[in-house]
Amino acid sequence: MWLLRSSPLDLRALLWSKYWVGTIPLLVLGTAHRPDNVLLQVRPFMMVMELVTICGLTFAIGALALGFGALYRSSRTENAAQIPTSFGGLSS
Repeated sequence: MWLLRSSPLDLRALLWSKYWVGTIPLLVLGTAHRPDNVLLQVRPFMMVMELVTICGLTFAIGALALGFGALYRSSRTENAAQIPTSFGGLSS
């Protein structure tokens, strides 16, 4: 975080951009199975329920990934040169 805090970038804007960069591709992949529902003759109510569920889960999983990534970041070292060679949070 020391590198991000020293940059002129706003932390709030950085977190939101990381969230949307991860969430939008997941939404596209999660909702790209529309032709499968048509081939399987799924009822419209179930298509809508499936879409709502996938969107809700995608937003939640994206937020969890961002939150756990910020919580368990690998920059808890005394020396900044150790960050690229560390094993995440397992370095001593």
